[in-house]
Amino acid sequence: VMLLAWTPDQHDPPPDLQQRVRRRIGQLQRMEREPELRWWQRLIPDLRRPSSALLAGLTLLLAIAVGTLGSRTHQLQQEVVQLRAQLAERNQLVELLRNPDAQLVAFEGEPTRGALRLLLNPDGRNAYVIAADLPDLPADQTYQLWLIDDAGPVSAGLFRPDPRGAATVSITTDRPLSHYQLVGVTIEPAGGSLQPTMQPILLATLS
Repeated sequence: VMLLAWTPDQHDPPPDLQQRVRRRIGQLQRMEREPELRWWQRLIPDLRRPSSALLAGLTLLLAIAVGTLGSRTHQLQQEVVQLRAQLAERNQLVELLRNPDAQLVAFEGEPTRGALRLLLNPDGRNAYVIAADLPDLPADQTYQLWLIDDAGPVSAGLFRPDPRGAATVSITTDRPLSHYQLVGVTIEPAGGSLQPTMQPILLATLS
């Protein structure tokens, strides 16, 4: 009886208390029924209920990724083709160097223009120009090869050395190389010239 004097005053509960309790119980029950989410699902809750905008964005990203991958694959295929062609040419050059009937002719000219050699195939219709220590040229200039006979020079191709000044150029002609007397090198505008615009800086004698 004495303890009853210390009990708090009685009050009527708020009218919405019963609804709030039921709502909370329902939330707890739903949480118990839902499967436990992984950490990435909690970080990206929208992936569980993707909207049309989200699906459109993911589709666009996928299309961009596929396009980029396709472009890169095509680029790699082209690089593989180029490397195979370079490897085949190097193998031909190695076989020619091993041929005892092949001829190696030195270019003569300005000593500051690097060292060039002309490797002649015994078939007489194919040759390689092997260059070393060639000076680099501005972007608007290129080296051009010429086959020279009594009728004048005929272009045999353009080339630019790599950063080390090295280059390997294949020469193929319809007529035997013995038909020509000289192989010359000039510096021409980018894209080459129909006729030399200067005297050859390097010359190799064929006959």
